[in-house]
Amino acid sequence: MTYPFGFFASGILPYLPFYSYHPLPQKRASYFIKDILGVSEDVPQLDDFGRSIENSVTSESVNRPIKKKKARTTFSGRQIFELEKQ
Repeated sequence: MTYPFGFFASGILPYLPFYSYHPLPQKRASYFIKDILGVSEDVPQLDDFGRSIENSVTSESVNRPIKKKKARTTFSGRQIFELEKQ
């Protein structure tokens, strides 16, 4: 069997570089939602989870006092015994 231009017979074809007809997709360096979606700077800023940063921090939340964690009363074994007696 003969092939055009004698490529197979001469052994040239296996050494030719491989050129794809379709360009390979570029690998993404980041897997954040904003990078995958290709968000431009005109769109509101998003955090790493796709939530709007502008709405998350408001002037009300900045001025709001921080709640203190309530302290829980602890009892010793002796105090518990006395409380259970009553």
